[in-house]
Amino acid sequence: MKLCTLIIFLLFIAPNSIHAQDVHWSQYNHNPIYYNPAQAGNISTDVRFTANYRDQWRSVTKPFSTIAVAADAKLLKYKTIGVAANFFHDVAGDGSYRTMQTMLALSHNSTLSPKMNLRFGLQLGINHRSIDYSALNFDAQYVFSSFNVANPTNENFGNGKHTSLLLSSGALLNYQIDKKTKLETGLSFFNLNRPNQSINSSVQKRDIRSVIQAKLERKITPDLYLLPSFQVNLQGKYHSVIIGGDLKYELINRNGNYRAVFGGIWTRVKDATWITLGIQNQLTFVGISYDVNYSKLVPASRIRGGLEIAIRHELIRFKPKKVTHRVCPDYI
Repeated sequence: MKLCTLIIFLLFIAPNSIHAQDVHWSQYNHNPIYYNPAQAGNISTDVRFTANYRDQWRSVTKPFSTIAVAADAKLLKYKTIGVAANFFHDVAGDGSYRTMQTMLALSHNSTLSPKMNLRFGLQLGINHRSIDYSALNFDAQYVFSSFNVANPTNENFGNGKHTSLLLSSGALLNYQIDKKTKLETGLSFFNLNRPNQSINSSVQKRDIRSVIQAKLERKITPDLYLLPSFQVNLQGKYHSVIIGGDLKYELINRNGNYRAVFGGIWTRVKDATWITLGIQNQLTFVGISYDVNYSKLVPASRIRGGLEIAIRHELIRFKPKKVTHRVCPDYI
């Protein structure tokens, strides 16, 4: 109870105050390192690779295209320590406003009880932003209602680039409630050093992004699982609340063979809703979703939101020998 009280207290005192916002994902449970550094090494296997792709607002303007890749692992010698690296690239709009970010994370796991463990994580990285001003058009380039790209813009821009350091931290609580139910809840803070993100001579501090999320896994039948989840993002004037869940059905889970299918429905409050579909074969998962927009942007978006694809693959360094049958000795 003291731990839960601390997490709730930290959530409400988390600073949040400006205008720009970080990239967001609909299938956030399949991009865990991006949302919490404590997720580094939070796996039952040894190594995990994830890749995510999002294509958004294609019906409104040039699409916002985002690609993210990450890898994390538990250290061979110290299983309580996890390490991770993640990278994302985002480009948006006519001016190709580009964001590239590389982060390295380190986490530590502490066992509180046979059913509960707590992880803490730190993350340090570099964020680079740029824009191509030559791809933009301005009023000064119109002369007598005729546009000429060669006309001067009469605008005084900087070099259109900026690089900054980022510092993040997070905590993650895993709790095995009973044989059929387990809970994972986390709290994380990004941009703790409030870097300047302006691409011109002005100063614009990047807001701290606070994330709280939780997911539950409940076994309903021997083959069917309910996976509800929620996430809250707070960043300056921006906030988002995502709620929803998946159903997982295990097609096969015996003799070292595993195959399952997933399906669910989610909503980002006052913004969009989407259906997710996924399949897992052994240690490889592939998921797809499509956002249907219902915000005030509907007249322009025509309810079209974004396509998102998530891929995950895990490795076990030392696989146990697979025994399919035993030979009975003839002397028995």
